[in-house]
Amino acid sequence: MTLTKEHLQFDMISHGGVLRKSMKQPHFYSHNGKAKVVKITTTTTTTMRMLDKEGHHVRVVHELFNKETKYDTVIIYKKHSSKSKKRFIDNGTDVHIIKKNKLWTKVLFTDPKSGKKQKGWVGHQNIKKATVRVKTE
Repeated sequence: MTLTKEHLQFDMISHGGVLRKSMKQPHFYSHNGKAKVVKITTTTTTTMRMLDKEGHHVRVVHELFNKETKYDTVIIYKKHSSKSKKRFIDNGTDVHIIKKNKLWTKVLFTDPKSGKKQKGWVGHQNIKKATVRVKTE
């Protein structure tokens, strides 16, 4: 642990002495006048849309993906168990992540047949981030 006037740094070291992770935190208290208090400054973020190389607006989404190339569907289960009722959904379907478990991820997706929003559990390895172009009229 390192203490300076600006920040507090934690170093995580393995049993073998290898530095695994380092974390810095801002320093907000004065330690009985020995260090000066850091002034908090506010930062503003811009909400510019992401653009691709051609200048079209794009966004990052989560989509279903089966790493086995011979299959073009992903299995979504009703409960987070491989023995529960299952459905087969096409690769590339956009999903919204609701909850994560160790091996399972609960997702919200649109049913291609009925158009209704459905929930289900999918293996964590079957979700990937993809950049898609936003349709503009």
